[in-house]
Amino acid sequence: MKIKISDLVEMHQPLKHGIVIDVGGYIGEYADLVSKRFNCEVLVFEPDPKLYVDLVSRFSVFPQIKVIDQAVGGKDGIRKLFLSKNRLSNSFYRSWAKS
Repeated sequence: MKIKISDLVEMHQPLKHGIVIDVGGYIGEYADLVSKRFNCEVLVFEPDPKLYVDLVSRFSVFPQIKVIDQAVGGKDGIRKLFLSKNRLSNSFYRSWAKS
């Protein structure tokens, strides 16, 4: 089943003084929609260097959206990120980042 990002945003409960965390911000569509819909702060985590730069540029005039150039995981550490050509399937596992 395919869900549009705008439909996903509408599934949220109204936030009161909330912060939304967007893990793997990609091009920022989710962060943009959530921030506008709920007028809330959004922390966007994006470890892909190119996508990170694009997100910082896109949201430079939106102080409520903060972009962080790190991945989120279960423990602290440094990992190699394998980048796919289409940037949709970047992964810490080389075999998952094929396309």
